[in-house]
Amino acid sequence: MINWNDNFSVNNTEIDDQHKELISIIEEVVLVVHTKDYNFIKITEIVAKLEEYIKVHLEYEENLMVKYSYPFLEFHVKDHNELRYRTQNIKVFDVNKLDEFYTDTLIYLVDWLTRHIMQVDKQLGEFLLEIDVKQCKDKE
Repeated sequence: MINWNDNFSVNNTEIDDQHKELISIIEEVVLVVHTKDYNFIKITEIVAKLEEYIKVHLEYEENLMVKYSYPFLEFHVKDHNELRYRTQNIKVFDVNKLDEFYTDTLIYLVDWLTRHIMQVDKQLGEFLLEIDVKQCKDKE
């Protein structure tokens, strides 16, 4: 459903690697939806993994933005908080229609991540390149 390609690159190796990992976790959700393998233990593990990695990734970006006085920090964090809220409020125990729940969750994650990377994180990547932050790819 979502595959990494160079169009997603924000020209920062660490952020790109973290986005690749997020895409990999989302692909685990894709597999659950396509196979309808709604094993409760597997589902809770994927949700916990997703929640934890989102936390790590968003904190990494936010620390960079604070460290380098990113001018769009407030807007970027607000966008992050939308994802935090959504993932922290996944209630696996309360789901009656697993198929709909996972399909809706998957659609949300894919839409949010692609929009966020292509619009919000690309802007951060450009800023980091401008100030020549280490970890940025060499211009080709």
